[in-house]
Parts: sequence; C-alpha cells; structure tokens
Amino acid sequence: MSLQLKTLGFDSYAVPTVDGTPAYEIDTPFSFINDDSFYIFSEFPEGRARFFDEGMTVHSMLAAGLDFRDGKKRNALKMFLQKRGISLLPDGEIELIAAGTAPVYRTFARYLKGLLDLDSWSRDNLKEQRSRGNFLEAVRHCYSRIYPGEELLPKARIKGLGGREFRFDFAIGESRVVDALAPARQDCADFSLKATAVRNHLDLEVDGVIDDTVDQNAAIEYQSILASVGNVAVLSDLMKKSANMGTYEAKALN
Repeated sequence: MSLQLKTLGFDSYAVPTVDGTPAYEIDTPFSFINDDSFYIFSEFPEGRARFFDEGMTVHSMLAAGLDFRDGKKRNALKMFLQKRGISLLPDGEIELIAAGTAPVYRTFARYLKGLLDLDSWSRDNLKEQRSRGNFLEAVRHCYSRIYPGEELLPKARIKGLGGREFRFDFAIGESRVVDALAPARQDCADFSLKATAVRNHLDLEVDGVIDDTVDQNAAIEYQSILASVGNVAVLSDLMKKSANMGTYEAKALN
C-alpha cells in the first residue's frame, strides 16, 4: 500500500504504531495558523485508504487561540468538516476514509483541501491574514501533477505589449504562466490587466486560480468575471483535475 502513496507527490515515511499496523506520515509544505506543520497520516485498513491527523489539527487550533470546549463551537467545527466529507471524531481526530475503491490520491486531495479550508476558516475567526503561502503551494502542487515533467519556474517575468514587464507567480515551460488569486477586487483587476496585455502580444496561455477555501461564492463570481481574459479556475476544481491525474498514475502503478 505504501507504493500508492507515491502517487501523492509528497514524501512519506513509515511511523511506529502501538499495535504494529503499518502507518505512514506524509510530509507536505503546508503550515497551520501558528506555523505548525499539517499533520497528515495514512493507513490502509481492509485495503481502504484512511487519512487522519492524530488530533493534532485541533491541538494547533487550540494553541492558536480557538477554543472548542463550548458545545456550539465544537458542533460548528464538526459541521464545517462534514460539508467537506470529513469526520471529526469524539477525541478530536480528523479523518477521511476512502469510499469503496476510491483512488488514494482522490481521497487525499479531498482531505488536504479540507485542511486548507480549515486553516483559512481559523485565520478568519482569529482576524488573521489568510496564508497565501499555503494557497500558492497547493496551486503549484496541482500543476506539477497536471503537467508532469514540465519545469515550474517561480516569479516569472513576461514582457507584454509595449515592452512592459509583468510578473506571474510561476511559468510552466515557455507556453503557460499562472497566477494565484485571492477572491478580491484588486487581485482580479491586476490579473485582468496582465492577462490582456500578455495574451494580445504573445502566444502564451495565461491561467488564474482563485482561492475558494472560505468564500466559494465570491470565488465563483470572480471566476465568471475573469473568464474572458484567461483560463480561470477555482482551487477546488483545480484539485479535482489534479486528483484525476492521480487516478491515471495509480493505474499505471498496478
């Protein structure tokens, strides 16, 4: 089963368990509001992928100042996760078990997206700025799976009409540039200007990905507004596309 974890695109390694059941920790670049790493573990009971966190996410939230001892607040957290198909267990552990024969990467992508959403939700509740670093890492990870073998070049500088230089979050080879966007007027206005200037001057695909970890309606609204200037998706849809790529890779491994 550890071979299936190679489809995730992150390093993983075996960890000891009390009963000797094989389990693995997945090392990702994402961090929670108080700079704790995302704790993601996996095991395969009865051949089905299970992802869990040993209760560490709730511990990180408590350490950051979110108190869930009140039953109403704990229930709000439980419902937030349930809407994403993820369970909050009585001991505070957050888990997702693959449905039937669902591919490992597709289950992992849903679990990871749930934790990213939870981090943004926590930051909003604590009046903290959302993590652009987490969002950008998620976008880069998805593109690395969708375009395997292509080099992702950070902070790409592209000259548009009139020789003006525009910066994008990264380029994929020489044919595509990508920007990670907040669902906000300024980010989307800047992207519209850059995309129009570059596409009118160069034979280049311009992609924008909008963060929908908290406000999906706002993200979809901006996606509709920007549809005419570039290839624009919300993060959830990009992760689903990336998950489907993981399905094909899993078949190749079997």
